[in-house]
Amino acid sequence: MAPKSLPPRTGEAMLLNGAVVLFGPDYLENSLLMVEKMKDALAGRAVLSCERIEDLRVPDGPVLNCSMVFFHRMPARMDFGTWDTVLLKDLALDSRPPKGLGVDDQSPEKPNVELVPVGGAQMQLIVTWTRPLEASHIVRAARALERAYLEHGGQYDPPSLYKSLRGLFS
Repeated sequence: MAPKSLPPRTGEAMLLNGAVVLFGPDYLENSLLMVEKMKDALAGRAVLSCERIEDLRVPDGPVLNCSMVFFHRMPARMDFGTWDTVLLKDLALDSRPPKGLGVDDQSPEKPNVELVPVGGAQMQLIVTWTRPLEASHIVRAARALERAYLEHGGQYDPPSLYKSLRGLFS
């Protein structure tokens, strides 16, 4: 499915107010719950949501206060104590602020990373950067996270009839 075009001024909202990128095999139901429960905290922020990061169009440019949430199921052969280590092993999450924004501290930022069990094998991996970063860094990190997930036994469900039909008519 080709990414949809973004509403006007999405990039501006990402720069001024921040962004939340929600994705993963369990994104649909979890995204709706998260947005409903956190609507006050998300006010003004650009909320971008998709199943796979390739289905999402993210505007180029700097982003302030960005969170990335990967909704997924932990593979049956893994346990909670080792899953975060396996999933995050080779990911490059540290970022540097974009040039030209006047940020004095140009040192890399190590984001806050939290793996949260939701129930059963369902998990949320939440990565939060508080300093400005390039939107392309978020996309690269999300792609690497999806690869690691699939390489270590994670699975995306086959497309439902609804999703297949939606792809035909969009």
